[in-house]
Amino acid sequence: MPTPRIATLLALMFVVPVSFARDAPDPSDPKAVSDEERARVVIDALTDPDAYVRLNNGLLPSQGAAMYQLLMLGDSATATLLEVLDCELPAARRAALRLLGVLGLKDALESIEAVMKAEHDPYTRGVALSAMLGLAPEYTAEVVFASLDSRSRDFVGRCSILAKMGDTRVIPHLRPLLEGEVYTRRTAAELLATFGDAEAATVLLEAYRSLGVDTEQDRRARESAFRALVGSGDERAIPLIVALFDGSSRHPEEGDSPVRAPKDAYRYGSAIVPPMLEAITPGDVVNVGSIAQFLRDLHWGQRPEGPPNTAPSPDHVDDYARALMDPRYAIEPYRSYNVDSRLRSTLAEAVASLGEEGKERLRRAVHTATAHREALKALASYSDEATAHELGSLATDVSYPYREPAIAQFADMAWLHEDAAEPYWLTLLADETIDAAPACIRHISLGRPAKTGALLARLLQSDDPAIRERARGAHSRYVDAAPADWQEGLRIRVATDRQAYGYDEDITLTVEFINAGERPMQMNTTVFDRPLYGLDAFNLELVTPDGDVRAYPADSGHGSHGVAPTEGQPRTLQPGDVVSTQRNLRTRCRRPGTYRAQVSRGHLPGSSGWRYASPRPAPLLTSNVAEFRLDAPSRAFVDDLVARLHPGLLTNDSHKSMRGICGTLGALRDPRAIDALRALALVPLHPFAVRNMQAISGHAQKALAEFHTTDLVPMWIELLDRPHANAASQLGELGDRRAIVPLRMRAFRFPLAGAYDMEAVAALSQLGDNDAIHAVRRDILTKIDPKDEATWFRAVEVFSLNLPGEQTMDLLSHERPGVRAAAVYIATREGYVDVLASAASDLDARIRRRAVDGLAARSGVRDDDPAEPALRADALRRSLVDVNHGIRRTAAIGLAQAGDDSGEPVLREDLHARDHALRVRARWALMAIGRLH
Repeated sequence: MPTPRIATLLALMFVVPVSFARDAPDPSDPKAVSDEERARVVIDALTDPDAYVRLNNGLLPSQGAAMYQLLMLGDSATATLLEVLDCELPAARRAALRLLGVLGLKDALESIEAVMKAEHDPYTRGVALSAMLGLAPEYTAEVVFASLDSRSRDFVGRCSILAKMGDTRVIPHLRPLLEGEVYTRRTAAELLATFGDAEAATVLLEAYRSLGVDTEQDRRARESAFRALVGSGDERAIPLIVALFDGSSRHPEEGDSPVRAPKDAYRYGSAIVPPMLEAITPGDVVNVGSIAQFLRDLHWGQRPEGPPNTAPSPDHVDDYARALMDPRYAIEPYRSYNVDSRLRSTLAEAVASLGEEGKERLRRAVHTATAHREALKALASYSDEATAHELGSLATDVSYPYREPAIAQFADMAWLHEDAAEPYWLTLLADETIDAAPACIRHISLGRPAKTGALLARLLQSDDPAIRERARGAHSRYVDAAPADWQEGLRIRVATDRQAYGYDEDITLTVEFINAGERPMQMNTTVFDRPLYGLDAFNLELVTPDGDVRAYPADSGHGSHGVAPTEGQPRTLQPGDVVSTQRNLRTRCRRPGTYRAQVSRGHLPGSSGWRYASPRPAPLLTSNVAEFRLDAPSRAFVDDLVARLHPGLLTNDSHKSMRGICGTLGALRDPRAIDALRALALVPLHPFAVRNMQAISGHAQKALAEFHTTDLVPMWIELLDRPHANAASQLGELGDRRAIVPLRMRAFRFPLAGAYDMEAVAALSQLGDNDAIHAVRRDILTKIDPKDEATWFRAVEVFSLNLPGEQTMDLLSHERPGVRAAAVYIATREGYVDVLASAASDLDARIRRRAVDGLAARSGVRDDDPAEPALRADALRRSLVDVNHGIRRTAAIGLAQAGDDSGEPVLREDLHARDHALRVRARWALMAIGRLH
């Protein structure tokens, strides 16, 4: 198309130019454009041959604008697209067919079917068939089946459609193809394998063995045959799956990367366990680690789709036990994180899930040199009194060579039976041949036994000063009932060394940690002794000259540089003791004006961390406020920075300094820097002689985002198609309606694929155009299947953007479960407890499960509203009577983590479950109840 025609088309597409004649309609107003004009825009854009020549970045702006106009046409879009079907250009016809399917225009079904039957181009026929499948799959299946009576070049493709839909009527049409040429024979076998056809499995097995791995084409064909064979469920696929792990079929390019079996491999369940155990290769780290992960995933994995978990089978108890106790798999020196240890842990947990037979094998394994640690831990999971006696006997048996791990596991479960455990602890504490003090203190901290004082009395008489110190601390916490507020008497004081600083001078903030109380504070202040992390123990808050509050939570890395040497290394602060550290705030303060700095200890509101409020987290301990002024830089300082931005001065190492230069100019907001920053932001990324030009351009764009002026609107529009430019968000914030048309083009950047730029959609909403939100929601609803949870996540991004007056809570009233699931995901991410509590009563168990998972999750946004802890607890208590046992279990664990014993009956039931994982989870949840009461 000649350039003048392109310009004319774009002008027509936008209806009027942006010159804003006084009486001209506003192109940003959807009502200002007639349906006839919209239809003409669509037809001209879709029938333009040049529109199908993709740009380097894959964008088709004219088609993006056409997509917007189509959505605005509503029901009239069908007639417009049907008109395009008469175009001689095959690409235009295919585009119209795709859009009819993408938009879900079911009234076009008859016309699409006519095109499919009359079209000579097999590619276009396939597109028409895909559109029909999207609009009416059952009807299309009948049409396809009827067409199988006549052979055509796309016969196999039509059979494939029916096979993927699970239509068994296609089987007789596929069987003759097994006698065809190699490719057709293999394709037919892969399709028949979905129905579990044994003859097809034989063909696939032959193909797999005959294909080599020398060429990419052969490797792909071999992989396709393998996956189809595994998916068929034929047990002849098991040796091939095992071969992935034993290294015999591992391609050299895979190196030492872990082996991942196809998801259908888990459908073989227990049948795959014996050969997988036989495939363990001593000394092969990849093999051992991959098999350990496969077995764990098989028994306890979390798969959103695919076969369910398979419980360990009693038929394989000896196989598991034999592999567990096989000394050949051990790697020296022993480390708990080694792959061989992970394998033994997995095997021990499988054995521990096999009742008394498994328990008997574990009793043997605790006496082996290589498996005793894993066996002791698995044995402790039974948690009954008889097991407590067994572990206690092993721990106190001076002839048992592995007493230390036995004592550690005894401590983890003995609190459940404190009366039975007490004699063993007294014996251990009196035994001078082993140090049981740390384990005993752990036992006390876990279970708070009634006779804690008697146990600690033994430790207070120890000859070891370290043990006596720990015992005194435990006695203070658990016997003397020390004040709950450990911060009582603690003070934090901050100060700067000066009141005013030159722009490029260091700003030194001194933080003092003071014991202003009357008793010693047994606290670990080691963080002050580590030069790189001293201030990371605190939250830092800065109030900028603009009034913005910048919060740097503890452990966020804000104290990682510039910390001065500290004063001493106290472990216990005596009354009046002070420990201090320093931080250079210069890199945090780049805008001239008055700053206020404050330091606090504890969790900042809204920061990540434990969300439970039972017991309530200690309140923030805040320091005084240190105020200081940062003077403006000189004119020469700014001019020097601006001069360094010239594109002609850039080198391959410029990206290292440009971040700081651009950041400083953005913070200063000096108008003199705008032109230089704009030139740098618009520098073409390719071709350009300097490395990392995209990063340099990005630094300039980030600096320009600090200048809130509509003079930059044309630049941001030009940057819309630049990767990572964040231009759409800037246009939304600036509020200039000149950006509406370009944003519409950007929002529908891949119209034929149904993909959207949600940043552009959000910007349009900020500018008052919510039609884009309605459009993408309409499209996404055609793509999420109420029965397929794997498709629900697509709705999250779309429904995260609310319409005016809409709240996340409103989404719970939507008829589609995928939308309600998106609301639960958003609420979990943002910490909307009220939304999760409401969703926990949904009629769909899948929604309730997600909501209760969110309510019971231990980490995330904290309960900042005083009403949220009670709201969360009430919802979890209601879930304790849910018909779904998994939901009841999750609710009970969530309540237990908050110290609420309402779900204790559920946990007590799981404490004696057959499955190892359920027992362990229940034990730790019950422990939380005891610790928090």
